[in-house]
Amino acid sequence: MNSVTRLTLILLLVILALPSLAQEQPPRWGLQFNYLVPLNEFPLAHRIKFSYTAKVLLRFDISNKFMGQFGGGYGEYAGNDFDGAYYKTILVPMEFKLMYLLSDSKTVKPYVFGGIGGMPYHVKTIPHFITGLYEEGFAGYAEGGLGVQFDLVGPIVLDLSAGAGITTIDNLNYYVNGAAKDGYCFVGIGLFFGGGFVDSDGDGVPDNMDKCPNTPK
Repeated sequence: MNSVTRLTLILLLVILALPSLAQEQPPRWGLQFNYLVPLNEFPLAHRIKFSYTAKVLLRFDISNKFMGQFGGGYGEYAGNDFDGAYYKTILVPMEFKLMYLLSDSKTVKPYVFGGIGGMPYHVKTIPHFITGLYEEGFAGYAEGGLGVQFDLVGPIVLDLSAGAGITTIDNLNYYVNGAAKDGYCFVGIGLFFGGGFVDSDGDGVPDNMDKCPNTPK
């Protein structure tokens, strides 16, 4: 079973399990921008170029401690090779993430997250050092990191995050040496609108399922 098949099966299992996990709260939708620093064979100083992903997200509460999130978007993975020649790879990521809240605060919510996804990619600008196998293909990936969610005015939420990701291939920069797979570090900022888990009395039961929403027990 190859990595693409395994990733597809995992995503299907997650999607099938969600109806039994999610509370009856409307989800939040959001927009997120992530600045990437590629992790690959080329020198670090050559990797600091404009790499990014821009995503549309759907975030929902599973409980008062867990959130789930689906996302998809577009990005570029770029830098310079050993000779300073520029390369750029187009990414189209699709993913699922699970977040665990580290605080019971109603307005400032730090969390840890992990996720899996997959992305078609296309090496649009090829570097001088060429050992790549394919100019386009599909890569699975996994991400993890930390974030914090700030409830602003009304249903608007500001989200800040940072973390790292590793892919299943060594070809995003069109250079393969048989060592570690290509990856990246990232920092992100996003805005979410609407929805959310509402628990006015803090008893762990959402208001729309709580017979006494203003009484802790």
